[in-house]
Amino acid sequence: MNKPLKATWSLEVLQALTFENSLDIEKDVMDAASKEITKEIDQEIMRDLLKAQGWTEVIVKSAGTVADQLNQSWVDLEMWCDQNCKGKYTGWGTSWIFEKREDATFFALKWT
Repeated sequence: MNKPLKATWSLEVLQALTFENSLDIEKDVMDAASKEITKEIDQEIMRDLLKAQGWTEVIVKSAGTVADQLNQSWVDLEMWCDQNCKGKYTGWGTSWIFEKREDATFFALKWT
């Protein structure tokens, strides 16, 4: 899965914030971006390990599309899984992975 990373700010704003607040905004932005990238890499490794053990992945087209078309949120997906899945599952944004294939099948029929 490839995701573009984009961060923009002007030099003037950076200098003003740094001068006025004695903050290192650039360092803070880079630290936050680094943590997010590390989290996504960890999630991808976990998905690959679970799939290697026979778990089934389902990709929801996009959270925005699901919310717009079905008037549902990520919390609704989680609640649906709590109520309907027989095995373990986990969701990371648009990627959901299920221990039992039948749970993945029902999830895919409902949400994709």
